[in-house]
Amino acid sequence: MNLRNSNQGKTNVEAEREAMKRLDFLVGKWSGRALVLRGPGEAIELRQSEEVHYKLDGLVLLVEGAGCNAEGQIVFQALAIISYDDTTSTYRFRAYSDGHYLDTELIVRPSSLWCKSGT
Repeated sequence: MNLRNSNQGKTNVEAEREAMKRLDFLVGKWSGRALVLRGPGEAIELRQSEEVHYKLDGLVLLVEGAGCNAEGQIVFQALAIISYDDTTSTYRFRAYSDGHYLDTELIVRPSSLWCKSGT
């Protein structure tokens, strides 16, 4: 197996690791009320827990989430990976839930994070 980045170029692992440090504030265990929209008219209110930690010596963030209904049953689970591509200077957000996935650019600003639509 030959592993390469998506652009087939040479990566600067230290630059990627340094860029990922901008997301240090996400690391930890988080929980609170959440509203999940599964489609038109399909909103679910639940208690969401997220655990975020670095993997691969700081090159990626792993985000694991689970949401419980009022009865304490898990009704929503998701897994996401956040990485940085130094060849394009972009963060990537890849999320998986209920047999679906999202692969998009993550825009990182000093006071916010958001996924770029249309990718």
